[in-house]
Amino acid sequence: MSMRDSMVEKVARALAYEAHENANDYSSEKELSSFIDFIWSSYVPTARAAIAAMREPTEGMKMAVDKAEDDLGICHEAYEHIDWYDAWPAAIDAALKEGE
Repeated sequence: MSMRDSMVEKVARALAYEAHENANDYSSEKELSSFIDFIWSSYVPTARAAIAAMREPTEGMKMAVDKAEDDLGICHEAYEHIDWYDAWPAAIDAALKEGE
């Protein structure tokens, strides 16, 4: 996997964009995008720290996955579990709602 395809880069680019999107130094979205292409790698340590902090899910994240399983009719007693592709968004959405 190249760095371009990595979660670390996605998070680093998002952090860079968030830090600079409201600056008045850019005449266009394209100019801002070019700047992000130039600086995103400086956000890699922060991105790694943010991802590492999410290693252990919160109770809210666990509850969101349990609810998604219930909504899909998953039977816990039969040791059935939700698919990764359904669990991940449910957990991340719950994390983003925490502290709102």
